[in-house]
Amino acid sequence: MNLLSSFTSEWSRTRVVFGAGAIDRLAAELDALKLAPGLLVVTPGRAHDLAWLQSRLGDRIVGVCDGAALHVPIERVRAALDHVDRASPQALL
Repeated sequence: MNLLSSFTSEWSRTRVVFGAGAIDRLAAELDALKLAPGLLVVTPGRAHDLAWLQSRLGDRIVGVCDGAALHVPIERVRAALDHVDRASPQALL
């Protein structure tokens, strides 16, 4: 039995939707929460998924920050904050 097969959790202004197929519900989540546009935050290795995501989310996306990493170096944090400052998103995805 897989105990972490899926879940939804919310804390204050944070909502996490996790599980198989969760990404297919992303547009509906943004619409339901009236959170658009959003800034996509991805690792460089997920760049191949960007075109697919952008085509599904359309104008719900205001930009892409592709420098996410484990144990994030301060330079990447600063670059991500710069993306947020420029894009002024309502959500981080």
